[in-house]
Amino acid sequence: MNKLTFFYIFILSCNFVLADDPADYIDDPPGFHGMILFGEGPEYYLSHLPMWMEPHNYQMIIKVSVSANIHEAIQKQKQNGVALFSMAPDTRFGLPSLANGDVTSFEGTAYANHFERDGTELTSGTFTFSELVFFKRLNPHEPSPEPSAQKYIQFGNTEHQYLVHVAHGAPEIDEILEVNPTPLNVSVQSLVCHTDDTEKNMDGLDESKPQNCQALEQDAIVNEQAVCSDPDQLSRSAASDLLSTLSNQIIIKKDIYTDTRDLGSMPHGAHH
Repeated sequence: MNKLTFFYIFILSCNFVLADDPADYIDDPPGFHGMILFGEGPEYYLSHLPMWMEPHNYQMIIKVSVSANIHEAIQKQKQNGVALFSMAPDTRFGLPSLANGDVTSFEGTAYANHFERDGTELTSGTFTFSELVFFKRLNPHEPSPEPSAQKYIQFGNTEHQYLVHVAHGAPEIDEILEVNPTPLNVSVQSLVCHTDDTEKNMDGLDESKPQNCQALEQDAIVNEQAVCSDPDQLSRSAASDLLSTLSNQIIIKKDIYTDTRDLGSMPHGAHH
């Protein structure tokens, strides 16, 4: 096996996670947690709509399977031109318990568009936990990256890949993008997308041009946990260099959801 082939197999078999461990917060109280629903099906992704106050102060993305009626309703709406979907759960649960896989399924209602704004109820059914993609407890006082170096995670499969902005200190943007698939095929990849911004970016990435996104160096990621060990033959820097080569010049395919209102800041008393 040549060296390049070995590198490629290593990349495909490992996850690099910029995340917290949901088990550390498993005692958090349950709440009502609305989410953005996206993906091509039959498996979809749910992205929690985060807020700064407890128990909503989590950024979380999970992969789920859905009832057949939900899948059929979403596909029909897509054919009619609907691009945004969301989910409102019928029960309350703790986000760490869901992210940890302790809540294996729950009942919820799918909506065309945002369920708390202009959404239209589609149908109710079961959402079944499949895989944790990303989980982070939010801190409004956390230092933010430089405006020109926004942090994202990349995930998906060979046909459909996504970028989600990693939230840091307030104010912050909630952004989910579909991108053209790159040769990189990992479950989670921590990226820095370099922009021309001189102030904190609350508008999202510029869809009109390729994104110069590079894999983060292992040592530069705060709270990163590698879920596989480096083989002796492969140094962290070598893997990172190759990941950077494979990850740059990302083309945004479409903006699935961008909320510039400081993680969906809402009037006092409102919730999701």
